[in-house]
Amino acid sequence: MEVESFLCVSPHPGGCPSEHFAGFEAEEHILAVSAGVTPVLWLALFRNGDLEADGTPIVARRRALSNLYAAVPVLDRLFAGSVAEHAELLREAMRWLPGATVTIEWWAGDVTPAVPPRADVSTVLDLIGGAPADDDDLAVWERITGLAVGSRIVPADLLLGGAPATEEQRAGLRRVLGRSNMRPVPWEIRF
Repeated sequence: MEVESFLCVSPHPGGCPSEHFAGFEAEEHILAVSAGVTPVLWLALFRNGDLEADGTPIVARRRALSNLYAAVPVLDRLFAGSVAEHAELLREAMRWLPGATVTIEWWAGDVTPAVPPRADVSTVLDLIGGAPADDDDLAVWERITGLAVGSRIVPADLLLGGAPATEEQRAGLRRVLGRSNMRPVPWEIRF
């Protein structure tokens, strides 16, 4: 079963807020969704110190944005193309949601939490932080994000330019930012 990941920005100060907090509203607290991989810029919102014992990342919104901006130069060195505009679109989207806590939920089906192994999430966060990587680390990176180091980053404005995008281009953009869930996201709509 394919794992789906959800980027949550909510007032709930814990992991898996959709499961543990009665006041969680998907339309209000889920920013974006992804299937099969976790978008690289979502992971860039966190550092290893933000991981719970089970590997769930949780961080305050302000710190998440600081982490994101600090990661942009590192990610720009890892890929062909820049993620700076993508980061701005993610920041803009986060402004639209209430809540001071940012987390990622992973689910296999509707009822089974599926957090990746903590060691795998930690490895990816190390690379985002600029740590050197060996072949095993790069394999973990690619399995989690779906992006090979050195791959070309799809332009942030791909879907906004009006030109038709291929499914491969759309998938590439989703590996960086995810896609809309129940509300629009700035990388899919003109605003």
